[in-house]
Amino acid sequence: LSNFKVAPHLQRPRSKEYLDDISRGYEYLIEALKKQGRKMNSYYVTNINDDEVGIIHNFLLDKNGRNFSNRSYSKYMQFFSTFLDWCIEEQGIGRINYFKKVPKRTTHYTPEIITKEVFDKLIEKINYDNGFQVTPGTTIRKKKIRYIYKSWLAFALKISLETGRRRPEVIGMKA
Repeated sequence: LSNFKVAPHLQRPRSKEYLDDISRGYEYLIEALKKQGRKMNSYYVTNINDDEVGIIHNFLLDKNGRNFSNRSYSKYMQFFSTFLDWCIEEQGIGRINYFKKVPKRTTHYTPEIITKEVFDKLIEKINYDNGFQVTPGTTIRKKKIRYIYKSWLAFALKISLETGRRRPEVIGMKA
């Protein structure tokens, strides 16, 4: 994925955020299998079958696991399917991609539109005085106050509204 030892005509540029997201997905896969007692130091790609995919499926959706939404679930299952395809086609490891049997879960996206007045009020509320988060304390841990205000946040919201760019694109913008 990072184009290491890949012929120049086959290289594809990928953002650091995308690569980090895929890495996180594989960490979830390993976490799911470890949770079921699989030993990762002696685990092979050829060990993946319908039972293993079921374990990963439950882990991604279960409240004791990751409790992902349908969109995130489908995204990570697609990452795993693509990896197995690569193992089979490019490396000659394994014969069946068990992740291809997993149906994509439907997502229902209903965006809510806010008015210009509501957006302007939101921008006005973004300031240092309102920019903190209080984490409730427990008997062991004290209450924690975290300042999350950023001076550029209001500008980033305006830029994303005016350009239609997504969050990673706005954050990655340079002058």
